[in-house]
Amino acid sequence: MAKKSPPPAVMLNLIIGYWVSRLIYVAAKLELADLLDDGPRTVEELAMAAGVRAPALYRVLRALASVGIFEETKGDSSNSRRSRRRCGRASPARCAPRR
Repeated sequence: MAKKSPPPAVMLNLIIGYWVSRLIYVAAKLELADLLDDGPRTVEELAMAAGVRAPALYRVLRALASVGIFEETKGDSSNSRRSRRRCGRASPARCAPRR
């Protein structure tokens, strides 16, 4: 029989799942996976290309890197396997909202 998680842990997992889904929406709306197609970029470069503030974008990228959506190396952000295969413009399972 599977061990049941305590109610606070269940609630925390639900909240984190919501946060991650909202962050994926933001990344898709900003087309970050497409902006990273040519390789790693600094947060400042990405922010300028996406038309957003760098400190806020940094927090989004760090949070998504913590769950494997993007990767961060030496201050640069890049696509992970997940974002490259699922979120890019060429992906059949594109996660960006339709316009």
